[in-house]
Amino acid sequence: MDTRIVRREERKVCERGLKLWGVKAQLDKATQEAAELAAAICKYDERRDVQSKRDLVNEMADCSVMIDVLKIILSFTDEEFQIVRADKYRAVIERLAVEGV
Repeated sequence: MDTRIVRREERKVCERGLKLWGVKAQLDKATQEAAELAAAICKYDERRDVQSKRDLVNEMADCSVMIDVLKIILSFTDEEFQIVRADKYRAVIERLAVEGV
């Protein structure tokens, strides 16, 4: 399936959720999911087992969905977000170069 179609459908789902639950609830949900991701990272770092890996991937997916919701709330397109993301990668590349890596 065309990824653009999938992205459009995902955006529609996020918009429906925003309409039903509202911005405040979605901001709260994004905060909750970010906290759960942080906890899952810590758990994976301690255990490094199959279950903690599975839990971490699930929390990553939850946060990814909420990032899509946040982009809608902030009126940010995927393309605009990718520009900011690319800037972050450029900063990492620069730091790696300074470190000689």
